[in-house]
Amino acid sequence: MTIPLKTKLLLAAVVVLVGSCKVRSLYERRLNERLVTEPSPWTEFVAVKGQALPVPKQWLADEEARKAHDLVLPQNLGQLMVPFDFEAARWKAWLPHGKSVGDQYLEHLCTYEAGEWVFKVTEPQEGIYIARTAEYMPDDGLYKVWDYEAPLLEKSWNVPQDVPEDAANRHVVFKDGPGSYIGWAGDDKKSHYRFVEIPNVGRIWQKKFEAPYLHLWGHHEMVINPTQIPEKSMQVKGIQKLTARYGITWRGLRRVEDREYRISGYEQMAYDLQTGVVIALRRQFARMMPHGGRPTFGAPDVCNRIYSGPNYQERTNRIAAISIRSVTGAKANLFVDAYPKEFQGGEK
Repeated sequence: MTIPLKTKLLLAAVVVLVGSCKVRSLYERRLNERLVTEPSPWTEFVAVKGQALPVPKQWLADEEARKAHDLVLPQNLGQLMVPFDFEAARWKAWLPHGKSVGDQYLEHLCTYEAGEWVFKVTEPQEGIYIARTAEYMPDDGLYKVWDYEAPLLEKSWNVPQDVPEDAANRHVVFKDGPGSYIGWAGDDKKSHYRFVEIPNVGRIWQKKFEAPYLHLWGHHEMVINPTQIPEKSMQVKGIQKLTARYGITWRGLRRVEDREYRISGYEQMAYDLQTGVVIALRRQFARMMPHGGRPTFGAPDVCNRIYSGPNYQERTNRIAAISIRSVTGAKANLFVDAYPKEFQGGEK
């Protein structure tokens, strides 16, 4: 049977179209896979007690950062690293509908390492200590691969560090930073904790205090300008010694060739200030994804089985709410929809 010329041309066009689609698909995957080419500023690494791999020296710039990286996790979780087979992933990436190596790497980390663990739920507490706040990240920082220790977490706690020392701007620091742990002053039904304590690191609004720590309370989260309700505006005083028993801190994670594939991880921990024992842990990973033609941490792929907020925001107060109970008993405002009905495991 003779095939008409038009049919031959049509079949040839279909073959070319399908082939070009496959080539384009492979090209796009390879384009998305393209490794980071700019040189890493991390040239010196330091071994720490809390992680399996040495971390960049830049991550240990202050005392609280060093303490965070030296916290040892229960159940040997700090050493939990299942090797990723890069060579096998590269072969899989060339298969039809195959995922890029970076996407496979993120899935691997999410499967074997990411998660939330609660080892202890505390007795009710008046307040907590926030050992580390995050470095301010301007909008263009979301496109930086190497500049931030934990970009996913830091962008979610994006408070300018050196705001002027007037009430309204202090309110911004309080509302979006430490204030997110307190909520409504004077109303235990809506309060988170009654106070928070933070280290005095010499920022503009902290410089008038000589004490090493600051005790903050009295915030009202619905007040745009605290001077309008002076009895409920924030209050700050310097203290020589912490009164909180438990605190939270965080640290960036380093994995083999993670930033080369635009992947970043972090751990946020609740811990006992007296013993240094970690009582709860959140470990999350994210991969920069193209947005507006550029890879960014502004709209990343993350480990979706872990609770996250809307608009790619990490709930920076969630791990505290799960493990460090408040005397107010108000859990709803702390995004604890997954709070266990009955505590299981660990120590009450």
